[in-house]
Amino acid sequence: MMSLYILFPLLLLQSGYLSYTNPEKDYSIEINDRAHYVRKEMEGGGGYSDVFNVVSATNPNVVDYIISISKVTEKEPYTLKTLLSDYYKNNFANSCGCEVTGIKQASYKNNTGVMFTIKIKKSNGNMAGYSYSIAKGNSIYNISFLTAETLLPKHSADYTLTLNSLQIFK
Repeated sequence: MMSLYILFPLLLLQSGYLSYTNPEKDYSIEINDRAHYVRKEMEGGGGYSDVFNVVSATNPNVVDYIISISKVTEKEPYTLKTLLSDYYKNNFANSCGCEVTGIKQASYKNNTGVMFTIKIKKSNGNMAGYSYSIAKGNSIYNISFLTAETLLPKHSADYTLTLNSLQIFK
C-alpha cells in the first residue's frame, strides 16, 4: 500500500502538459503547461516562429528552457536529402548565431529530420540545446530547444516529449 502513495504524486507531476495547435493549424504538439507563448512573424511574410518560454515551477520569473517552432516556406520543395546537404548545414550554422557541435539524422514518433546539437556562449554562462529540421513539401519546420548548458540533461526529456507529440498537417 505504501508504494501506491509514492506512485500517485509521481503521476501528478508527470501530467503537466497541454495540447497546442497553432492558429494556421499547421501543427500540433504537447507542451509543458508552464509555457508562455509568443508569436513572431518573419519579415517578408515567408513564415513564423512560435516561441514557448517554459518558466520554473518554483519561480515564475525564471525561464527553465525555450522551445521554438518555426516554419519557412520556399519556392522549391525540400526533402530529407536537402536537409542533410552541406548547403543546408552551412546556412543553418551561419544563421543560427550558435556553434553547431553535432549533426545527425533523427526520427521521432511522427517525423524524420535532421538534428543539430547547438551551443551559444553568453557572458553569464553557456546555453545548449538542439534544433530539429523537418522538410514538408516547400516548407521547413525547425523545432529548437535551448536551456542553460548545466540544465540540458534535466530538461531534454521535455523536448523529446514535444518532438514525439509533434504532428505536422501542412
